[in-house]
Amino acid sequence: MKNNISETVAQYKVDTDEYSIDDQLLFETILLMIRGETINYSPFKKKERTKKEKHLSDNLNNKEIQLDKSDNKTIEKEIITEKKTIQQELEELYEIKTQGSILRSKATWTNQSEKPTSFFLSLESRNFLNKSFSRKQDSNGHTLEYQTDIQNEVKLFHEKLYSKHDVSDINLHNLLQGYSIPRLSNDVASKLEGILTEDEILLLV
Repeated sequence: MKNNISETVAQYKVDTDEYSIDDQLLFETILLMIRGETINYSPFKKKERTKKEKHLSDNLNNKEIQLDKSDNKTIEKEIITEKKTIQQELEELYEIKTQGSILRSKATWTNQSEKPTSFFLSLESRNFLNKSFSRKQDSNGHTLEYQTDIQNEVKLFHEKLYSKHDVSDINLHNLLQGYSIPRLSNDVASKLEGILTEDEILLLV
């Protein structure tokens, strides 16, 4: 950029301190040159960032596959460390893209407000980093960090959650004892019976 500015100045220089155009026009010419160089540089940077993002996303996906197939605790620990590094680099790239979207849309709320999805990154792309657990606590209170252990624990939890249970011997009356459950009075219950009136509907609209 410095060389381009020097070349632009030299193009209109006729003497040591004299130029073929006035100072204001020379200044605007330099700004125009800078703008042109910036416009040409922006697509290059965007292309480089997109290429890097794809490379990191592919690496992260490969790490996920390696974790799924691995049964070696030492290797899993190394993969988890590498995965966290890749996630951090991806987060930094997403932050740059997000800030650019905010700037272009002149958004003033960055964290406190709901962001319109029309000019923000795809949630699917951003949530790719959060699709797996990095650690989980099992039913005994032990912290699990290896993907195979975490996946087994999640599988057991959902198998237990959605499995069928015999509820024929459950007494709801005994089960609900001790809970204060409000009951409708006879007067209120009688008022709730019948067809809704126009006044009642308009009151709720």
